[in-house]
Amino acid sequence: MALISSSDRRRVPIPNEPDAWVELRPITARDLISLQRNKDELTKAEQTVRILLLCLTAWSYETSISEEALLDLDFETFNWLDEELVITSAVRPEAEKKSYEKASSPTTDREPVGSRRS
Repeated sequence: MALISSSDRRRVPIPNEPDAWVELRPITARDLISLQRNKDELTKAEQTVRILLLCLTAWSYETSISEEALLDLDFETFNWLDEELVITSAVRPEAEKKSYEKASSPTTDREPVGSRRS
């Protein structure tokens, strides 16, 4: 069983910022349930901020982790942080999942059992 504990964290250096880092924990089912509320009313960026507020446990910046602080990140760092959360949580993109499903589907030229050819 893959239970996530409070000690399941990953510290990652921030690219192009010497000595800067973030600490992330994996996304849990509880996080996903909380994000489903009002999901249709939120933009992709707002959804990302909400999940980062749940999963970003620490960082080396002097300011506290908050919605305002996340919105003050430059675009490149914000996107990088979102990607790192995906890596930390081992979440595969939809396109990759579909590609895997196609590759793993059994194929056969045989007729299904009980069918008759005309």
